[in-house]
Amino acid sequence: MNPTRFAAVTAVLIGMLCHFQHVQAGIVTSTVVQSGTKVDYIGTASSIGQLPPMSERPGSASRIGTFDYEFVDLPGLFFLRARIRFWVQLPPEAIGELAPYLVFSPVLQGDSPDLDLELISGRAVKTDIRISFDLFPAGVGIVEKQIDFKDLTKEQSLKLSSILSNDPQQRVDVWLASDTLKAITVPKNVSYISVSTGLPTLVVKNLTSTLDLEFVPEPATSVMFGIGLSFALQRSWKEYRRRKGTSSKGAKERC
Repeated sequence: MNPTRFAAVTAVLIGMLCHFQHVQAGIVTSTVVQSGTKVDYIGTASSIGQLPPMSERPGSASRIGTFDYEFVDLPGLFFLRARIRFWVQLPPEAIGELAPYLVFSPVLQGDSPDLDLELISGRAVKTDIRISFDLFPAGVGIVEKQIDFKDLTKEQSLKLSSILSNDPQQRVDVWLASDTLKAITVPKNVSYISVSTGLPTLVVKNLTSTLDLEFVPEPATSVMFGIGLSFALQRSWKEYRRRKGTSSKGAKERC
C-alpha cells in the first residue's frame, strides 16, 4: 500500500467512526397527559424491611407521567442530560435542599404504587434535577415549569437505560418527589368556568408534560470501535512496511 492509499484508508476509517457517532447521538422527546397520581413517600433514607405505612411517611411523590420512546440499539446508549416541562403546584418552602426532585422508575401499576420500595430495590433512581418554587413568574397555584437540560450521572444514565430496555414499549415513569413536603401536586387537569357561549360552562383541560433526553453511544461501544480502528490502522501500516521492504530487497537483488 503506497502512502497515498494508506492515508485514504485512514481517512475512510476515521470518517466511519465520526459517522457512527453522528447518527447515534441526538435528543428524543415524549409528550404525555400528566398522571395526577400522588402517594406518600419517605425517600431513600429508609432501608428495606423498615418502611413505615404509607400514611406515616413524611413526604410525598406525584407522578408527572409515563413517557415512551422509540430507540434503536437502546442498550448501547448513554444518557447525558434531561429536560422537562410540566404543570405543578408547589409550596413556598420548596426551595434549595427542600425543593422536590425527579425520580425515574419503571411503570408502576395500581392506585397506590410504592415508589420507596422501587428506590430501595434499585429499580428506580433519584436524580439531581430539582424543581423549585419561585415567586415570579410562578406565584402561588398551578403553574407551568420548564427547566433547561440538566446533567445525569453515570449511575442515573445506566439505571434509566435499564428501565427503558426492560419495558417492551420503552417507557419510564417520572415522579416529582419530596422527602419532607406533602403539599406538592402534579395535577392531571384543571377546570374553570367559561362564559364564551353566553352561558356558564364547566371546561376541563388536560395538562401535558414533555421530557427530552439527550443521548450518545455508550462509551464502551465507542471505545471498542476505536480499538478496532486502531488495529485496522496497525495492520495496514505493517502490511505497507512489509511490502515496501520486500520491494526494496528485490530491487537490490536485481542490481
